[in-house]
Amino acid sequence: MVESRAAFLVCFLNSPFYKLPRERLLSLLTGILALAGILASAGILGLAPSARAQQPDSSFRASDSARTIARPDKVPGFWRRAGISDFSFGRPTLRAELHLPALLGSEAGIFQYYFGVQGWPDNISPEGNDPNRVALSLDGLPFDDLVSGRPRYDLLPYTLISSIQLSHSAAGAPGRIHAITESYALPQPLTDFRYRSSNDGLSSIDAVHVQNRRVRFGGKDHRIQLLAGYSGATHTGEYPGSRLRSMRQLSARVRVQRPTWSLEFFELYNRRTIGAHAGVLPVPGEPYESIYLRLGAAVKDPDAERRTIRNDMFLRYRSYLLEEPLTITGFWSVQTQRFESPDDSIKVRINRFGSSLEQGWAFRGQSFTFSVSASMDRLASANPGTRPDDDTRIYSEVRVSDSTVVFGRDLILNAGFHYDDETSFPSAGVHFYYGPGKIVLSYSGIRSSWMDTRGFGSYTTPLADAPEMRRARASMDAGKTAGAFRFRATAFASSEKNKTVWLLAEESRSATAVILAGNFVRLGGYLDLAFRSYSEQGFYALLRPTYVRSYSDDESVAAVSEEDALPEFWIHGRVGIHRRLFEDDLDLNFSIRGTWSASMKGRRLDTRSGLLMLPEGFERTVPESGRIDLIVEAGVKTATIFLSFENILQGKNTGNGILISPDYPVPAQRFRFGIFWPIVN
Repeated sequence: MVESRAAFLVCFLNSPFYKLPRERLLSLLTGILALAGILASAGILGLAPSARAQQPDSSFRASDSARTIARPDKVPGFWRRAGISDFSFGRPTLRAELHLPALLGSEAGIFQYYFGVQGWPDNISPEGNDPNRVALSLDGLPFDDLVSGRPRYDLLPYTLISSIQLSHSAAGAPGRIHAITESYALPQPLTDFRYRSSNDGLSSIDAVHVQNRRVRFGGKDHRIQLLAGYSGATHTGEYPGSRLRSMRQLSARVRVQRPTWSLEFFELYNRRTIGAHAGVLPVPGEPYESIYLRLGAAVKDPDAERRTIRNDMFLRYRSYLLEEPLTITGFWSVQTQRFESPDDSIKVRINRFGSSLEQGWAFRGQSFTFSVSASMDRLASANPGTRPDDDTRIYSEVRVSDSTVVFGRDLILNAGFHYDDETSFPSAGVHFYYGPGKIVLSYSGIRSSWMDTRGFGSYTTPLADAPEMRRARASMDAGKTAGAFRFRATAFASSEKNKTVWLLAEESRSATAVILAGNFVRLGGYLDLAFRSYSEQGFYALLRPTYVRSYSDDESVAAVSEEDALPEFWIHGRVGIHRRLFEDDLDLNFSIRGTWSASMKGRRLDTRSGLLMLPEGFERTVPESGRIDLIVEAGVKTATIFLSFENILQGKNTGNGILISPDYPVPAQRFRFGIFWPIVN
């Protein structure tokens, strides 16, 4: 099997089809899939539904992404990671938050870097870790930026996602976020529709249409799913140079399923251009705080813009002959990243090819999972003079996990070996469950990015060799539920060796990669306190405080900046009322949500790459700040309506406003409206 896949890849790379111009090839593939989706939606593919086809098909297994998972550590997808998820919640599209970082940022232990404009590089920091190195996957497909390595939350097919899971102990990263797409297992055709707007120029629409059919091929019944999705958005924002000028997203999925096997093809195409100004300027002659004055505000590099064109696709085969499925997957991603300003022009195009194999089995009370995967990133094109000497990087891994019961307690063990861009490292983890909680111990290397050793344009100074970053983490949590009250506490400690960070200079805006000497240690804890949070009627409240303290053997500017990159203390709170009215036709959730954070040095935005870097030569402190939002989420029959009045304490030209990243004030007093409407047709 491995030799046949390798032979196919070699033939494909040398074929005339692969040698087509990449823009034409991408347009061709996108056009074919879009046409297939339109034809499927119109019902003219010869799969017209019969009375039999519309009945639920109990003889088939549940679809792959909705299949019942015996243990929560087994995340659907071809790159399934061992390790218990710290939390999981339902479809993000049913929530009022603007995007995934805003949704995750309200969880305990997570700090959010927020810009508030659709398409901007908002990010999160779990337990104070580098937000640029948190791993993101979509149904197992690695979803990091091929150039910078940062998680691309802005490119996710938001309406398709059914659930989100986060693990603080992950191999190759300080944290890992799994986005899992909706299975759409209904026998009836379904269209999911979402619309959002705001008083600062946001206009966004998403539509997903899916049909499931039961057809006969070769005298056998097959279940086929055809899915097509489209998303488009624009957002003006409050400042010149902030605008999301164009955003287009196309998605398509074809799944063929039999009782003993399934075959799935998925493609996601993204294209967007967004303003990339370098921060708001103070009013001439006025103090720095005048950046909060929106009327007549000026920015650095107002004409700068960042453009991303990306295509992700995978082909996945699953065999269900054994109790646990055998999963074989191949995937391809290509990304063109371009930054344009009057002073600079950078363009890089990178291809990623990869494959994986995973098999689980049960033996004498043990539940084992074995997986092997490999991927290759290759530079396709770059600006003259910026092409690196080494234009290929390879990542591979072998992992084994075991789920068992010891002394009546669940125990999960996992171990692996990883090869990352000419360096290698082991990984190991233990999850031990006791009465009210769990203890987690983990050790792993941290993967480097393309930009760490090859840079992104002439303004970056990358490392000469791939960094050998290592991380150890220990945590313990416990919880208790007493009547309407719920309590959970988590304490953690982590240590990183050879930690790699990026410094951004204040004046020249040049970026330099630096390795911190010695160990970088973080200690902290967070609480999740709730009162009637799951009640369907009446008052409820949530409170989530977090404390993190950092220590370093290094006394350099980079180490001090990393220690002060986020506040030592922040807190999220929410009070609200939930009511079911008009014979349950109206499900109303009204809440007041607030956040507060202590002062910090913060992270500066590198507008070229979208990374949140550490400041160099910039001593200004981001003051303590708080924000309050009023949110209404209303379920009316099958539709969900959202109304948000955000940052109500800060007017357009009153108060000091709120900063999370220096020079980028959080939007003031904004109204947002949205609706999500699944239509069964």
